Amino acid sequence: YRINGNSLQILGYSDLDGIAGNEIVIKNGNYINAINDTSYLIRNLFVSSSFWSLNSFQNVDGRAGNEILVTVGGKTQIVNYQQ
Repeated sequence: YRINGNSLQILGYSDLDGIAGNEIVIKNGNYINAINDTSYLIRNLFVSSSFWSLNSFQNVDGRAGNEILVTVGGKTQIVNYQQ
């Protein structure tokens, strides 16, 4: 996979789409790159600041697949792979 960025950091692996298999989750500035190896898809998810940190992967909306919880300026932001 080819991802453009100066400072990439693998955050972890989590089932974000609710289909068997984990996505690879990468921090890339203001974006989270989520790689789905089954469909060969890289989804770019926007985060409101480039100064953020991973809080956790949790299912907070009750649908299959985890959301990505990040901390931005002391507040939690929910990033949803499926939207």
